[in-house]
Amino acid sequence: MARNVSVLVDHPKRLELDRALLDGQLTVTEIAARFEVSRAAVHRYRSAHLAPLFREQLRATELGDAGSIIERLIAVADDSRRMRVSLLEEGKASAHASAARAETQALEALLDRLGIDSTDIAETVREGRVVGNALRDLIRHDPRIGTWLARRFSTAGEHALERAVLGLIETKEVKS
Repeated sequence: MARNVSVLVDHPKRLELDRALLDGQLTVTEIAARFEVSRAAVHRYRSAHLAPLFREQLRATELGDAGSIIERLIAVADDSRRMRVSLLEEGKASAHASAARAETQALEALLDRLGIDSTDIAETVREGRVVGNALRDLIRHDPRIGTWLARRFSTAGEHALERAVLGLIETKEVKS
């Protein structure tokens, strides 16, 4: 017989509870303590209500514009990823697998909406690696190019790329 999850469905702070679960910042134990319910109730609620919520979001966007659909699919995939990571940290393998499937489905739907197939992605990733390796070699050969490139990344607000290029320059200086 299925366990009753109405304790959370009817909870006066249900929206806060949903946000806490989707945010992924708190563990199930912390959420249970905050909302004064059992850990088991939180687990049942997450499985019975949040996973279907992701599917409902996808169906609801079918009637919306393409930009809205894409934004919501990204949000669904991100929410699923946060849930998957949280479940993995808690050692919940079967629930983790369900969240991984939800994330995969959202990403597949997103790729389908964008008209991208997996071979396009694989080719783009391969090309990116080739270009990245060529840039790495060029920067190590002539650090002035790296300095110029780092400034361009900084101007564009791409600070992680800026730091990566500066790291390559430092690596070259250490090897010299």
